[in-house]
Amino acid sequence: MPDKYEIFPLWGILFIVITYLIMPPIYYLLRQNKFTLKDYYILSFMIVFLTIGGYQLYFYPQNYHKDSNNIIQIPEIIIDKYIPKISWTVYIYNFIYYIGFGAILIFIKSYKEFVHICFKGLLLLSSLVLFFMVFPSTLPGHARSARETNPMLKLAQSYDKLTNAFPSAHVAISVFIAFHLRKYIGRYAYIFPFFIFLTCLTTKQHYCIDCAGGAIWGYIYSLFML
Repeated sequence: MPDKYEIFPLWGILFIVITYLIMPPIYYLLRQNKFTLKDYYILSFMIVFLTIGGYQLYFYPQNYHKDSNNIIQIPEIIIDKYIPKISWTVYIYNFIYYIGFGAILIFIKSYKEFVHICFKGLLLLSSLVLFFMVFPSTLPGHARSARETNPMLKLAQSYDKLTNAFPSAHVAISVFIAFHLRKYIGRYAYIFPFFIFLTCLTTKQHYCIDCAGGAIWGYIYSLFML
């Protein structure tokens, strides 16, 4: 019998649907452009499907290398040992990520700008996936607990395996988003990747080396592409 987390749960689907219905009016009220409410529903719909498609691309190296014996294990450095696991931070880890996407929607001025940002974001993800294919890496097995009780973290870990560890795609993409936001909100934009970096560590989805690598990757990529 398949594990219940092998199939995306109904409560997760309902959350996505409810979020999709609620967020566009909020973007519309906060908008710094001439987009209509209809525009925000269209753009949000596109982000949902780009995100789903992007995850399939991200998961490909994990499935490709699942039986490989040549995967590099990321070491746990001394700082990692002193960082406690705080399961509830998975809600920040997951949801603030999409707040970053939404913040971009509030400020962009045209569909053309939206398409360019999406293209650069997918190109960033593709560069990470290529690295994962050539240099597969994993966290040690003890990084995750078989007794995890938080349903959101349990769901995330059932899909996102220990591989694709270095560099952290989560952190790299958050830095890329911050580069876009900083021209609108200045240095406050870096609060976003800071929380992503922190929650990657407290959920034990990544170690310090992964997060630092993701930050450097996202920074260098953004310098050249933005």
